[in-house]
Amino acid sequence: MAERRMFTTQVVDSDEFLELPLTAQALYFHLGMRADDDGFVHKPKAVLRTVLASGEDLDRLVERGFVLLLDGIAVIRHWRQANVLKNDRLRPLQFPDLAGRIYLREDKSYTDQPQPGLPSLRQVREAYLAERLQRRGKRAKAENGGSKNPGSTLENFGSTLENFGTRREEKGREQNRTEEKGNEENRTQVKAAEAEEEMHTLGGTLGKGVLLLTDRQIGDLMEKMGNEAFDYYADKLSSYIVQTGRKVRSHYRTILQWWQEDRQVKEGDAYAL
Repeated sequence: MAERRMFTTQVVDSDEFLELPLTAQALYFHLGMRADDDGFVHKPKAVLRTVLASGEDLDRLVERGFVLLLDGIAVIRHWRQANVLKNDRLRPLQFPDLAGRIYLREDKSYTDQPQPGLPSLRQVREAYLAERLQRRGKRAKAENGGSKNPGSTLENFGSTLENFGTRREEKGREQNRTEEKGNEENRTQVKAAEAEEEMHTLGGTLGKGVLLLTDRQIGDLMEKMGNEAFDYYADKLSSYIVQTGRKVRSHYRTILQWWQEDRQVKEGDAYAL
């Protein structure tokens, strides 16, 4: 996640923004707090559930031009007007294909409409990377200024720049092979571990202030079982905790296990018939 999450007053003090319902305004800030280095928010519908916002709030942000919604990813349109990270702190793009379809205007706002002369976000990030490698090459050259073979540093730098794309592809293939190993349970455990720091209480009548889930876990459960089933089992678990006062080690795994067990029972009954 990004180390800084800032908002520009040019956006939040504008009449168009202040005319939005307070729930839509709050959703905008929550999305910004969960955005990555480039203003991308994975599974925004999970954020809606967490903050008790509605789909209409997200629709308003999209209609008013504050958020782009592409392939299920929410993109904060004015992110780069307020967030500038040093090149050496930028992490790799999480969605490189999508970044190739987002373009940077002169005022540093995003658009999904290609225009002559506008670079894509992916091109901008690649330019940052090239600049970072150039600085490293210059530093290495300066440090080896007294070497008998000063050309070796430049040669190594050129090799690094040339082979960067190949290494990135190999890393991607290796990551894909790793993700293919194991069963679905192992993958969900990895996702839950990655989002452990973002654990928070789910409020409202559904979570009753006792249900602990991360944004990633909520999105994963909703994708697996659907919204209606998620609401049912989330309410079931929160009611169980409130009524019995017992502690449940993993709310995420408990909901998933209940749902899977009920599915097996239903499938068994159908087979018997």
